[in-house]
Amino acid sequence: MKAACAGVIAFAAGACAFAPITPAVPRSSTALQAKTLEEIGGYSAETGNKPFDPLNIAAFVPPERMRQSELHNGRVAMLAVVGWAFPELVGKFASEDVTSTHALDALSQADPRFWTQFIILCGIVEANMYRHYQINNNQYPFFDPLNLYPKDKAGQQSMELKELKNGRAAMIAFAAMLAHATIPGSVPGFALPF
Repeated sequence: MKAACAGVIAFAAGACAFAPITPAVPRSSTALQAKTLEEIGGYSAETGNKPFDPLNIAAFVPPERMRQSELHNGRVAMLAVVGWAFPELVGKFASEDVTSTHALDALSQADPRFWTQFIILCGIVEANMYRHYQINNNQYPFFDPLNLYPKDKAGQQSMELKELKNGRAAMIAFAAMLAHATIPGSVPGFALPF
């Protein structure tokens, strides 16, 4: 397993090193104007059909950048929730190091070589995303391997809103799981084993 992880990391590093850099397509001057929270959307009945920014962060950070960060963190949170719940519900993979199915216990039991490989892999992914962000007019790459993204504008907005909502729910769920694991009983009604 460890050798397979090392092979995947080495392959990914080699592939990233020789990936061509495509020049960014220049955008029109109207597209370069900063959008407001109302223009980027991402709100619905849960927020009273108005943008939700109680701390007025949009005054300090461009709203488009805030949205891209929210999407990125939501996607990570969705993976984290599945990664936290999977061992508790299904069981763990064959491992000599990790004996617990509890997420926090398993973190401390993992071999340091695993953490080295994991950090390098995450660094490669993040560096590649940052590189893409820099050369493509500050837009994060859109990952759609199954080609599910609709072609019409209304369908695109609907799917983007669904992804935002799922990401927001996952961020809250991960925070609840972490709170419940570190302070039992801190999350009312949270009776799951993890």
